[in-house]
Amino acid sequence: MKLFQRKATLTVDTIQIPDDLRFVFQVEKTLAPEPNTAEIHVFNLNATHRAQIEKMKSVPVKLEAGYQDGTSQLFLGDLRTALTVRDGSDLVTTLASGDGEKAIKGARINISFGPKVTADTVLFSLAKALGVGLGNVPVAALKLRLSGAASMYIGGCAMSGSVARELTDLCDSGDLEWSVQDGNLQIVDRGKALEGTAVLLTSDTGLLGSPRVDSEGALNGTCLLIPDMRPGRLISVLTENVKGFYRLERVQYAGDTQGEEWYITFEAKPVQLV
Repeated sequence: MKLFQRKATLTVDTIQIPDDLRFVFQVEKTLAPEPNTAEIHVFNLNATHRAQIEKMKSVPVKLEAGYQDGTSQLFLGDLRTALTVRDGSDLVTTLASGDGEKAIKGARINISFGPKVTADTVLFSLAKALGVGLGNVPVAALKLRLSGAASMYIGGCAMSGSVARELTDLCDSGDLEWSVQDGNLQIVDRGKALEGTAVLLTSDTGLLGSPRVDSEGALNGTCLLIPDMRPGRLISVLTENVKGFYRLERVQYAGDTQGEEWYITFEAKPVQLV
């Protein structure tokens, strides 16, 4: 893919922000079971759209960005707040959004399972109770059913309270990790990457500067805003000092549709391919 001719689309509920308006965004996404966040500053919306957006609550905010050859969805979440202030000659509307925020913090469950229930059945029940998209749960459930962890609830169980807490307990027992990514539940094997082709990062494919490896082996680096760089994705890094496969743990997108910012800072951990 050619990494030039930037392109971005911002949609708030049914309102698509015109391409000729400037907007600046900061998005942070992690593999942790906590809401991903986005803050987007839109310059000089017309009065009608400003008034409509400022009255909205919990409507979808979708941000897509990349290049003329291809974009990817960087963020999908619920609008938390929208506030407009004057900055010199500009009216700047700031949108704050969280991905699955209400579900992660507020979803509750009260259910009992009889003896011999399998872990994948419990997983499906928790995923549905969380209230977000199922994402890759069917694939994760099948792996869980075929693993030794399938019988972890063989004596039956009762669950009452936070869905997020119960999901964390199940995943810890099954050696899994969960998070909400763009409105969908994502589950990966602990320390493993999502299935799929690795994103190649070199100086010729968008890697900026020299990535750093800390004392615990974590890789920190910066690259151009490459579509589909998301938590859990496998990357292949090839530089003079760093070579190997890593799993993206944290990505921070920074972009300005009429400025210089258009990059990702990331943290990744090494993975062993089987």
